[in-house]
Amino acid sequence: SSASLESYLLAFLAPSFLADVFCGSLLPVLVPKLVELNYREVEAKALDLYAHVMWRSLLLASIAAAILAAVAALVATLGAGSARINLRPLGILTLLMTPILPLAAVANVWRAVLNSQRNFVIPALTVTLTPAVIILCIVLAGRTYGVSILAAGTSLASLAEVVVLGWGLRRAGFPILPQMQER
Repeated sequence: SSASLESYLLAFLAPSFLADVFCGSLLPVLVPKLVELNYREVEAKALDLYAHVMWRSLLLASIAAAILAAVAALVATLGAGSARINLRPLGILTLLMTPILPLAAVANVWRAVLNSQRNFVIPALTVTLTPAVIILCIVLAGRTYGVSILAAGTSLASLAEVVVLGWGLRRAGFPILPQMQER
C-alpha cells in the first residue's frame, strides 16, 4: 500500500542520510592519501591509516546506529497510540535498516583501499548487488512479509556488498580487520 511504502521511505531516510554524510565522505578523502602513501612506498603508514580510519569510522557509525536504534525502538513502542498516524511501522522499519550505518562504514573504507590499489572492478560491481538483493527478497517473500522484507532486504543488500568487498580485499592481500600500530 502507499502508506507502507511511505513508511519504508521515511524509515530509509535516517540511516541513508547518516551513512551518506558520515561514511560517504570516506572514499574521496581516503583514496588520495592511500595512493600518495603507496606511491612513496610507505606501506606501513598506508596500513596504519587504513586501520585507523577503519576502526574510527566503524566505532562512530556503530554509535550512530545505536542511537538511531534506540530512537526507532522508542517510536515503535510509543508510536502506536497516535490517533492520526501509526508510527509503529516506521520505528520497526527503521530498526530493520539500522545495520546500514556500520556496514556503510566498512564498505566505504574497503572500497577506498581497493580503489587505491587500482582494483576498480569489485567496488564498481558491488553497487549492483543492492538492487539485485532487494528485488530477490521482494520476489521470494514480498507477498508474505510486505514492506518489512523491503527493509530487511535493504540491510541484507548492504551486508552482501560488504561480503563481496571483503572477499576482494583478501584477494588483494589486505587484512579484513587491520591492526593499529602502537604509537
